[in-house]
Amino acid sequence: MKTLFRYFASNHTFAWLFTIMFIAFGIKSVLTFNRDMFPDADFGTVIITTFYMNASPEDIELNITNKIEDNIKGINGIDFYTSVSLESQSVVTVVLDPDYDDQDEVKTKIREAINRINDFPNDLEDLPEIRSLDTSVFPLMLIGLSSNSASYEELRQEAKLLENELLNLSEITSVEKISFLDKEMQIDVNPKKLTFYELSINAISQAIQIRNQRSSLGTLETTNTEENLFTNAEMKTKKAVENLILRSTFSGELIRLKDVATIKAGFEDESVITHVNGKKAIGFLVNKSGSADILDTAGKIKAIINKKNQEYNNTPDSSFELMYGNDYSKYVKNRFAVVKSNGSAGLFLLLIVLALFLNWRASFWVAISIPVTILGTFTLLPFFIDHIDILSLAAMIVVMGVVVDDSIIVSENIIRHREMGESPLEAAMNGVNDVFKPVVTTILTTFIAFAPMFIIPGIIGKFIIVIPLVITIALFVSLLEVTIALPAHLVPSIKGIPAITNQTKPSRFIKIKERFKKLIRSSLNFRYLNLLFFIILLVSALMIARTMDLVFFPSDDAEEFNIKLEMKKGTPLEKTALKTLEIETIISQLSSDEIMSYVTYIGQRGRDIERSVTKRFSTIEVYLTPFSQRKSKRTAQQIVEELRNKTNQITGVNDIEYNVEQGGPPAGKPVEIRIKALTDNDRSIATSTLISLLKTSFDNKVTDINRNDELGKDQIELIINYEAVSRFGLSISTVMQTVSTAFRGSILTSSQLDDEKLYYRIQLDKFFRNDINSLYSLPISNAQGRLIRLSDVVTFKKRAGVPNYYHYDGDRTTTITANLEGKSYTPLNVQRALERLLKDSPNLLPHGVQLDFGGESEETANSFRELGITFMIALVGIFLLLVLLFNSLSLPFLVLLSVPFGIIGIIFAFFFHGEPLGFMAMIGSIGLTGVLVNDSLVLMYRINQLRKRFPDDDVKNIIAEATSDRLRPIFLTSLTTVVGVMPIAYGLAGASDPFIAPLGLTLGWGLFFSTPLILFLLPTFYMINVDLYRLSSRIMNSLKTIVR
Repeated sequence: MKTLFRYFASNHTFAWLFTIMFIAFGIKSVLTFNRDMFPDADFGTVIITTFYMNASPEDIELNITNKIEDNIKGINGIDFYTSVSLESQSVVTVVLDPDYDDQDEVKTKIREAINRINDFPNDLEDLPEIRSLDTSVFPLMLIGLSSNSASYEELRQEAKLLENELLNLSEITSVEKISFLDKEMQIDVNPKKLTFYELSINAISQAIQIRNQRSSLGTLETTNTEENLFTNAEMKTKKAVENLILRSTFSGELIRLKDVATIKAGFEDESVITHVNGKKAIGFLVNKSGSADILDTAGKIKAIINKKNQEYNNTPDSSFELMYGNDYSKYVKNRFAVVKSNGSAGLFLLLIVLALFLNWRASFWVAISIPVTILGTFTLLPFFIDHIDILSLAAMIVVMGVVVDDSIIVSENIIRHREMGESPLEAAMNGVNDVFKPVVTTILTTFIAFAPMFIIPGIIGKFIIVIPLVITIALFVSLLEVTIALPAHLVPSIKGIPAITNQTKPSRFIKIKERFKKLIRSSLNFRYLNLLFFIILLVSALMIARTMDLVFFPSDDAEEFNIKLEMKKGTPLEKTALKTLEIETIISQLSSDEIMSYVTYIGQRGRDIERSVTKRFSTIEVYLTPFSQRKSKRTAQQIVEELRNKTNQITGVNDIEYNVEQGGPPAGKPVEIRIKALTDNDRSIATSTLISLLKTSFDNKVTDINRNDELGKDQIELIINYEAVSRFGLSISTVMQTVSTAFRGSILTSSQLDDEKLYYRIQLDKFFRNDINSLYSLPISNAQGRLIRLSDVVTFKKRAGVPNYYHYDGDRTTTITANLEGKSYTPLNVQRALERLLKDSPNLLPHGVQLDFGGESEETANSFRELGITFMIALVGIFLLLVLLFNSLSLPFLVLLSVPFGIIGIIFAFFFHGEPLGFMAMIGSIGLTGVLVNDSLVLMYRINQLRKRFPDDDVKNIIAEATSDRLRPIFLTSLTTVVGVMPIAYGLAGASDPFIAPLGLTLGWGLFFSTPLILFLLPTFYMINVDLYRLSSRIMNSLKTIVR
């Protein structure tokens, strides 16, 4: 190997070519790499959504949900499925088995199973919508178009123009319009006039469908021409619909549609009112493609918005205004800026530290190795991924410590050989050769530490796979850098370093090294006291850790929250809007320094897949400014607590609930408990008991407690008299269809009007729909055309409303959800406390009740378990690798003993900062493990080298000598990593981000505490290992003597 190292060290041209190539190609990749929020990930989830307007949850369950579940049951590759049957809507969520080989095949089978269902209700307007949950289509931005004076027709026309401009961008895959109402010809029937003219609503429906037709009739072929025949009987104007003939006689008497109904040419009824920043608006949810750069795409969209707003301002009569309801690109831009500014500050501090302890020229090349390695990583990354995201940057931060570690170890050893009197070329060659084996081993151990993350199953595994990928590439580039380029760059830089023998007086570092050697020599005399001290320290840290919170993505990372307003049953949309306005007013009073925007949906309950249209609910989504731009530095939870105190003063509402959205992949509410039971009554009792425990057992820190089995609006059951139906010549389907058309409304047909459809909806006039007498007297036409009153064939019974129905694997369940206020409790704390309470009092719940904890507690438990398994696999792999290096079982064990003691620093740091241990802390801990093992390995390798070279010397002297030899590289490695990541932990460059900060906190404080431990603890372990070996040898010799 020496010959190869000599070649690289002497070939300066090749080294410069290597460095320039990586810098040039790396800069090109950085400039052309797409940026995004999170990695591409298919979450292995299929969502089936079906709308059946105005149907009760019970009808939705029976007619939609059960049929879907029955048809997907038994498909191989499904882990489990859940469903919710809401008013007007069914949502079935299918979670695929992460271990199934071909998940695309499972998705295809699900689609085929849904398509085979042929007994959905006849009046179901749209078939189920099936979509896969992944990041290929990303909701980038929500835009609101508002006007204080334009008509809705004018606003809608402007919305269509804006949509076309947005869709012209190749990066945009779709634009979902919100509160964009379809054009409708509404036919509001007067039931009294129906009776007068002896007509039924079914007869009118049939007449409209027969009249509104367009059809091709064939081809007329003559001698010279060929012409198509067609007829167009579509009614495209209000007048044409009004004049539709319903009945005529030979005497010339005509009954037209306008005689029995009021015709309105306009738009569908508004069921959800959308506000953007407090102004009524049409919303545009802009989805970008997965391969598009989020910042470039956002820039193009903003250019369109700015141009349109400028046009509006320059047009005197225009009152249009475009607003941003949400802009995810701001968060991405902020995080990239935070990493860039603090990373630059860290690199500058690192260079200063290196210059204090090494030759300034050598310091420069060591510092340069970091950006060279990172740019080299960017050069290779495009072959594996198509964009960089926040987790890619996090991986870069982690690997920075390893890169510095390797560079310092190699450069310091080269300098040490130069100080021993070797020529620069010889020093470079021998310096690399001495540490090549441990450096390769450190890189392999770091790779092994992260490699098991490639095989973590489930959503979290797909989400974080980019971390080990980036680190693996960076380690490979780092190895090339420290063996090919760094030695050649150092050769001319160390020419001015004199040999120690030529120095007239010892250098400052030599003095420090000699004093440190004496200190280590003395400490080894008290090695068992040292061990006891470190054990006490470890036990104390572990006891503290038991009191600390485990939260996968802490709420401090949150950049948005939502508010759900619930009014009393039967509250009209207008009254809900008034109370919603009071909440919007409170939100608007918050500083623009904290609130970026807010979007309100009046008449909508919930978000995403479980949203439903309900007049007595409103949902407000509040988007915060990036944390680094908040002068107050308040977290989402702190802002929510202030708002909660203010909105608690609002009267006349049922409930106001707050939900802080965590970062990372979807995980659900902080507290989420699914309850199964043998009967509905048992499930209701168990639900009430658990809610009582949540309210009384957690110091009022469990808030916004909800159960999803609350009764909906009251019902009137129509009980059919089958004998009367038969006697009057009716059919049950005719009765049901007539009532449904009258009170639910029915889309009969449509016409093409320019570039969109005009729908024809028939229903009773609103005045009569709100009058129960109209229900009783509703005329129904029998087969002979005779009108029968509904009350002649039906009796009416008022019933309490039914709840929404939730299923888990086809069984009915009830789910309790809740939020947590402050940091006193975590989802896992609540889960474990409830389990203890129920174990101590098993009779609290009815027999046969089963509980399934989900949401954040489930995701946190699963994720920490998977990361824990990953960590153990990594330790086993590292141990086996070290066994090969040292050809010993005891020495690798000593190296790995540094890991639990090194975690002491992390525990103390997070405890004194009052921070929970989360995902980024875990990733930082794995990175810290790599650095700790590397430093311990280098020290252990040096001790073995000296013991082989001087086998007769006193072991204590050898340990002290080896530790002092490795003082500078270990100390420098730790110090440079600390100063490199501390700006990220505290935002020392003027910006911070709570999502990334725990990573800097873990690496910075972890190394700050663990470096002294390595320098003192590892020699102690080694000396105790020698003592044990000597003791065992004496015992074995004694036994041999006794046997003889």
